[in-house]
Order: sequence, then structure tokens, then C-alpha cells
Amino acid sequence: MSSKADQIIQAIRTALTVPRMSTVQPDGIFLDLVNAIDQGTTLAIAIEEGDEPAPNLDGLIRTAERRINIDVHVVTKSSAPLRTADPALVESYNRIMADRTLGGLALDIQEGDTQRRRSAAERPVGAITKTYTVEFRTASHSLES
Repeated sequence: MSSKADQIIQAIRTALTVPRMSTVQPDGIFLDLVNAIDQGTTLAIAIEEGDEPAPNLDGLIRTAERRINIDVHVVTKSSAPLRTADPALVESYNRIMADRTLGGLALDIQEGDTQRRRSAAERPVGAITKTYTVEFRTASHSLES
């Protein structure tokens, strides 16, 4: 069985692919930023899990309150990459925040920072990264549920 953190990543990926987004096709959603940048289309999304701080353990009811940071990168290759990425940023945000429990996997999703980066070195590439903190619960001695 996969960890609950991995299940959360998969739930976010599903939220961004079903139904099909108007801004990014399902084959443009990746779980790796490098693949999103290297793929052939001009607009892609990469979902990457970040750090998980130490959990808060409740010995009385034998649960662990956990958090994981999730970065959603909207990557574009165009002459105005940040402007091109903005509609996909808005659509992905609306889909992720529509169900802040991710179908019951999470307790809540908190919005974090937004970073905008542009590189014109070898090719005009830009990325807008939105960070989310997902709060969830597992049994006190389990990463699964």
C-alpha cells in the first residue's frame, strides 16, 4: 500500500485531469518538474511533494496529525511565459481548492506562497509555482492511514 502522502499527490493529479482541464491536456500533467520542462508541449503542470514536518502525535486516540507541502508548477515555453501560465494557475487552483478534503483523504488544504520565475537563457521558459500545505491524519504509527 502507498503512503497517505502519495495518495494525496494522486488525488491532486486526478483533480487536475478529470474532467480534462481547458488549459492543460492530461498528458501535460507530470509528477516531476524536469519532465514537465523537457516535454514537447508549450504548457505543462508538475506536481511535486515537498517536506513533511514531524507529526503531532495524540497518544490518547492513537493518531498522528500530519502535513505535507505540495508544489504545483505551471511551466510554459513562450515569449511571455508568465502571462501564458496564468490561466492554468487559476484553473489548477480552483480545482485543488474545490474539495479541500480531497475526497476525505485530507483534513484541509492551506494556500501557501506563489513564486514566479522566468529564464530566457537558452529558451524562453517560465514557471509559476503555487505551494499548498495539506493537513491529514494517520494512525500514530503508520504512514498509510
